[in-house]
Amino acid sequence: MTLLVLVPALVVGGAVAAAVAIDPSSTPEHADAAARVDRPAPSPTPRATPTRAATPAEPTFTAAQLDDPTSTLVVVDKQRPFHPKDWAPADLVRVGTGSEQLRPEAATALGHLFAAAKKAGKPLVVHSAYRSYPVQVSTYEGWVAKFGKKSADAQSARPGYSEHQSGLALDVLDAGSCGALSCFGTTPQAAWLGANAWRYGFVVRYPKGEQAVTGYVYEPWHIRYVGTAVAKGMHDSGETVLETYVGLPAAPDY
Repeated sequence: MTLLVLVPALVVGGAVAAAVAIDPSSTPEHADAAARVDRPAPSPTPRATPTRAATPAEPTFTAAQLDDPTSTLVVVDKQRPFHPKDWAPADLVRVGTGSEQLRPEAATALGHLFAAAKKAGKPLVVHSAYRSYPVQVSTYEGWVAKFGKKSADAQSARPGYSEHQSGLALDVLDAGSCGALSCFGTTPQAAWLGANAWRYGFVVRYPKGEQAVTGYVYEPWHIRYVGTAVAKGMHDSGETVLETYVGLPAAPDY
């Protein structure tokens, strides 16, 4: 006998399920499939898609950026000389109160950096900026004569391999009691420079403990203009070595 069982109307997936005829002699295991009532499956409850912070894309750099001496991101080290070795920038401008020169973009950025340092009570001055190939010949030979070739190579670049030749690098000094490269690293100005140079597009090019990569001893006075985007990227990533950041191999020696 078929028993008519009234079940409450149920809204399922937007449709209403009405009274259903059930044969009590049938069991779910043996009931004829044709006699079963197909009910729409309940719609799944939408799940919130977990949100994850987007991972910033790794920066990529082209050979033109890293090799071209006119690029503000040219990388010059003991494995990467200028091509040609006696290349010279054509657009140098004077910086500071003396005869030192830099390329315009570096000079403008340095003006902002020096103004900020002065406002912070940590005034800085230019010690040495652009050096031509002939000047670097004389500079390097002086180091060799004074300290020997091995020691000179750890502290001074050979001609054609010096960042100073790019017009984007310079050595700075405090404008206070120290006034020499040998003691600059102990000054408040050096600490300020290390913490803030990136804000103006500069990096301390030869950081402490990285001679195996850069090829040079720690030089807290030597800063290099790389542009605000790269300087900020290095700061935010915690990377202190330019070669490593742009994906170039270490250059500990010639």
